[in-house]
Amino acid sequence: MTIISEAIADIAGAAEDQPISFRILRLRENHANTGITTVETHSFKPVGGVLTTSDLDPGPAQVRIGATWYDIEIPVAFTTIKLWPLIDAGVPAPDPDAEGFVRNAGGTPGGVARIKTMYESEYSALTSYDPATEYHVFPNP
Repeated sequence: MTIISEAIADIAGAAEDQPISFRILRLRENHANTGITTVETHSFKPVGGVLTTSDLDPGPAQVRIGATWYDIEIPVAFTTIKLWPLIDAGVPAPDPDAEGFVRNAGGTPGGVARIKTMYESEYSALTSYDPATEYHVFPNP
């Protein structure tokens, strides 16, 4: 089972106080294979702008914030997890023709913030490397 907790506020920083709902779309066996998880929707009211759920069964689910439902995958977690990474992972990437999009998938030491392509001579001339940049190096022309 997994507990999700995250501070939620509007664009002006006002704490969210509207209920946030979780559901699954189809009846399924629970993660522990000991029973069935039903399609009942559960809503949780943020307290002081902080959403905290009860234990949720891991697996495919949806979360509603405002009027929009987002597809998420609830992982098995033994500590409280944040909601945003679950939503972000389920949001489709922009059109392949969109410029400048890199999804930071986290990781150690901190994921990738940008990708830079360069020739071998440019790469070897660098005096320092940005740990948040992934370098794609191509042979000199």
